[in-house]
Amino acid sequence: MREYNVHEVLSILQKYYITDSQQMVTRWIREGKINGIRSENRKEGYRIYEEDLFDFIEEQRPGLPSIFEVYEEYIKNLNPNNNELNEHPVEQKGFFDTEEKDEKSEVIHLKEQLEKLENTIMDLQEEKQVMEIKLNEIMDQNKFLIEDNKTFSELFEILDEENKQLKDEATITSSKDTNGKYRKRRINDSGKEKIISPVTFDEFVQLSSEVLKNLEYDEEDIEKHLDLVYKQLFDEEGLVKGELMLQDGEFKCPYTDKIYKQQKRIVKNAITYYFENLIQSGNQKQLEITMAND
Repeated sequence: MREYNVHEVLSILQKYYITDSQQMVTRWIREGKINGIRSENRKEGYRIYEEDLFDFIEEQRPGLPSIFEVYEEYIKNLNPNNNELNEHPVEQKGFFDTEEKDEKSEVIHLKEQLEKLENTIMDLQEEKQVMEIKLNEIMDQNKFLIEDNKTFSELFEILDEENKQLKDEATITSSKDTNGKYRKRRINDSGKEKIISPVTFDEFVQLSSEVLKNLEYDEEDIEKHLDLVYKQLFDEEGLVKGELMLQDGEFKCPYTDKIYKQQKRIVKNAITYYFENLIQSGNQKQLEITMAND
C-alpha cells in the first residue's frame, strides 16, 4: 500500500479543495482525524497510508474522490496509444476529428458538472460553518442561562432561609394579636412551642371576680391579697413564671402543685386555694405575711 509524507498529503488535499495549510494537515494528524504513523526518524515526520488519506477526503468531500477518479480515467483515454490509427492517419483523419470533437465536448461538459459539484460542496461547507457558529453561540447563551439560573436558585435558598429565621425570631420575641396586645412564645426543652399571652393585673382581677363571687368574699383588702397571688404566678411582664412552666407546655400551681394545660385554670385554682385558706384561717394578716415571705 502506498504511503505519503505530510507534503504529499498537503498536495492531494489542495487538489480536492480541502486545505492549503500544512499546519492544518499536521493538526488533523495529531488530533487523529487523519490516521498517521510517526516515523522513527523525526526528519521524515509522519507517514500516512493512501487508504487512510482517502477515507478522510471522503468524509470532507463525499463523492468527490470517485468523480476525480472517473475524470482522470477519462482523460487518460483521450489519447490512447493506438498503432492502427498511426498506420493510416490520412485515411481516418475525418473520423478522428469528429470523434475528438465529441470527446472534447464531453470533457468540457464533465468539467462543468465537476465545477458545479465543487461549488455545491463549497456552499454546503460554508453553510455548515455558519450553522456551527450559530450552534456555538446558542450553547454559550444556554451556558450563561444555566449559570444565572443556578445563581438565582442559590440566592432564593439564602433569602428563604433568612426569611424563615426572621419569622422564627419575630415569633419568639413578640407579635401582635387581634386586640393589639403583645404575645411571647417560649420554647421548652422537649422542642414543643407554647404561645403565652401576658396577663395584666387588671385582667387578673377581672378573672378573679368569678371565683371570689362564688366564695362570697368581699373584704376591703381584697386587692392586696390578689396582688400577692398575682406575683406568685406572673413575672414583671405579666407572663407565667418560668419555674411554673413544664416541658410539655403545662403549668404547675405554686400552692397545690397541680398540673394544668390552660393558663386560666391555674389562675382560678390559685385564687380558690388562697382565699379558701384565708377564710378558714380567720387570720387574714397572718396569711398575708406568710404569702409575702414566700
